[in-house]
Amino acid sequence: MTAPSPTPEHTPGLRTGAEVAGILAPIAAAVQPHEAAPLVMPATILAVAGMKGRSYAPDMGDVFDLVDRMNTANPDPLIRFVAHECNDGEFIIENLAGLERTTSLSKLPGILRFDGRLGFDAYGKFRDEQLASFRDAVAAGAYPWNTDPLILEKGIAHGYPDQAILDRERHTTTQSQSLALAMQLTEIEQEDEGSSLVLLPKQDYDEGGADFWIRADHQNDPGVRAYINTARAILREFAATPFAKYYREDPRVQLVLEHRRIAQSIRRQLEGLA
Repeated sequence: MTAPSPTPEHTPGLRTGAEVAGILAPIAAAVQPHEAAPLVMPATILAVAGMKGRSYAPDMGDVFDLVDRMNTANPDPLIRFVAHECNDGEFIIENLAGLERTTSLSKLPGILRFDGRLGFDAYGKFRDEQLASFRDAVAAGAYPWNTDPLILEKGIAHGYPDQAILDRERHTTTQSQSLALAMQLTEIEQEDEGSSLVLLPKQDYDEGGADFWIRADHQNDPGVRAYINTARAILREFAATPFAKYYREDPRVQLVLEHRRIAQSIRRQLEGLA
């Protein structure tokens, strides 16, 4: 399932925004327009492109029937949609090539290399293996003693740059450093007026969102800049496709995304009062 020291030439490539739209179009056609809203969220786009091994699409009601229809129409055997085991209304996007790519690029101590050729049965087992490897690395002193291996594993599966993963873990565990937003879709929205990305709510770290936070003095980290430049290029190209433009203009999709933004805003306000 794993291999040591992966070499760059074995790192899976990425899909363009247009190629992502080509994969998502038949899936969207197999569901109701309002059900297709998660398919045009930035995190989903980047997951299908191969920048993420895992991402989440939240708040969609009865997802068990939905993921069945999506998987039936899905033309890509390396991607699947899975109903969340614990949170009603959420489903997960898993990408075998995406997880292989993210584990190939990371240099974090304890990182393992996933082999996408082993399929989705190996996908679930790999998460346990990766968590155990990170725990061993913490025990060996490669990380601070109170490092949370689960945060490291999530960051790898969600495709974030190594420095962003480390910064998020220290911030969450110790609350000793402030973070600044590094990947800002608002910049894309300002540059591409009318882009469908304007409609999209943000998703956080645990959901595998496209945006991520990092220490301000790390914003010029090469891995961070490379991620941002690549993600923006994919999202911009996707936004220019007929598929994205069609859903930008569909009021049913806009309504779902607007409800998502409102619910997210209320949740964060309540968290601030806690």
